[in-house]
Amino acid sequence: MEQPVVISACVVDTHNLLIINGVQPKAFVVDHKTYWYRSSSKEEAHFLAAVLNAPCVDNAIKAYQTRGIYVGPRDIHRRPFEVCAIPQYDPNNPQHQQLTALSQAAQTVVAKLDLSEGGVVAVRKRAREATHIYIQQIDEIAGHMFGFIPTNSTQQEDESMEEEAI
Repeated sequence: MEQPVVISACVVDTHNLLIINGVQPKAFVVDHKTYWYRSSSKEEAHFLAAVLNAPCVDNAIKAYQTRGIYVGPRDIHRRPFEVCAIPQYDPNNPQHQQLTALSQAAQTVVAKLDLSEGGVVAVRKRAREATHIYIQQIDEIAGHMFGFIPTNSTQQEDESMEEEAI
């Protein structure tokens, strides 16, 4: 049985494609059911990749995805943009800066992996396992940004504990 579809986003620098089998590619082809976006900057691309890879975004769209007979939710399409209010990248926003930095760090980790063995599902799993620390941090920031996690929940808990002590 197939695994349910999970959002997977990455940043591809089309000006600096990796050498494959000793050849420098001159172009990048987007396959079927793959969506692409040409960003204004590398930072914007990493911000969007971070947001789309956040588990909270994937969880938020599950109720809106079509379902197969043998497979759970599938066909992501535009669902993240329809369900989550993904903001325009703002280079001055600290949350956006953090998400960008985390995506860049995760990309560095994945670039060091040997992903030449196994199919797409296995490779994606290894990449997610290698970057799980970054994905957890991205998920927390995105969860706050989309209101899935209250921004001041820790502050409210601290204040209620102070009130109880009085």
